[in-house]
Amino acid sequence: MDEAKSKPSYGGTFRHLRMTFGIKQKDMAGAGISIQTVSRFEHNDAGLEIRNADTLLGFLPATLYEYVQSNVWLPLDGFDGFLNYMGVLMVQPNAAKLMAKAALNARITYARCGEDKYLFRAVMFAGATDDERQRHRERAVVMRHLLAVRQWTNYEFVLFRRALNGTLELDDTRQLWSKLVGVDNRRTRLNQRRQLLQVDALLTVLARAIEWGDYRLARRTLVTLQELDDIGGDTSHLLRMRGLEAQLAMRDPHGDAEAGRQLMRQLIDAAEFLGDKAMVTRLSNKLAAAEQELKLRS
Repeated sequence: MDEAKSKPSYGGTFRHLRMTFGIKQKDMAGAGISIQTVSRFEHNDAGLEIRNADTLLGFLPATLYEYVQSNVWLPLDGFDGFLNYMGVLMVQPNAAKLMAKAALNARITYARCGEDKYLFRAVMFAGATDDERQRHRERAVVMRHLLAVRQWTNYEFVLFRRALNGTLELDDTRQLWSKLVGVDNRRTRLNQRRQLLQVDALLTVLARAIEWGDYRLARRTLVTLQELDDIGGDTSHLLRMRGLEAQLAMRDPHGDAEAGRQLMRQLIDAAEFLGDKAMVTRLSNKLAAAEQELKLRS
């Protein structure tokens, strides 16, 4: 490993974030730390106590965890390293551009060496390419891999979920259904993460199926999710599933629209009680969109 990359530049990263969000050093004067100290810190001439660094981060839209993660050089060797690296890119202010650039680099590497793993990385970084012919080629390579693996690992579940951003088509889900639901349900530490990734993948299928009007697939996916033992103990996944269930009831011409309305309102009330403003907004927007569709349909 390059020694320079292995040493985090906390001051340099702080300066980059401050400038990205248009914050000046003098704006931080109220934090009880002199401008000279901040300047020395940003140029790696002096350290700051962790409590002072946390105070300064209060001026930036980044948590202490995100700030520290942004400084850690993470190799792309190994799937966990790749996921960590992708996670770091996602918390950056210009995440979309960074992900697109990473995808382009991966596609260039794939064109040069022909190793499928680089194409898979491109798909996981940024979904489909704008070139339609290339998208079809990439879809074929991804499908070949997903069909060939007898029982999916964490890798395949993440690849499938990210590929549904545009590389794969919804009909591909039907071909891959046995792989998607064929998870060893024995309660072991090895399987726990895989089962959560399976739920993530199925929730993505459910959301896409509702979005694209494939209500038959949506109902099949919802039934499968409801039958999974593990989702009952995961509040985040359960709330997301119930929200999609409400959407499906309202949008499916054969669904119970009034029951969907009531469920969505109950979920909004629950989110308000929990103080989750983001979820309240998201669910309210979904309810409004479904109501608008019902008006157009009538």
